[in-house]
Amino acid sequence: MSHSSVVIVHRDMMVAEGIAAALARYPGVVPIAIATTADGAESAGDKADAVAIDEHVEGAEAAASALRRRGVRVVFIGA
Repeated sequence: MSHSSVVIVHRDMMVAEGIAAALARYPGVVPIAIATTADGAESAGDKADAVAIDEHVEGAEAAASALRRRGVRVVFIGA
């Protein structure tokens, strides 16, 4: 089975940790990093297959665009 590495980005670290813990329960999903900023998303996202980013993080849209140009899948987390 192949594994997908995922970075979780949320403005609240505790929420990001909870999302990472929930995703880790799925076979084949491996959370590899947590970030609370768009810059952190871009840095950690270079090593990931996918990034889940909170739409309320400042600069989220720009970070998502940059990551997508590098071939990283991006999904926004909303309210």
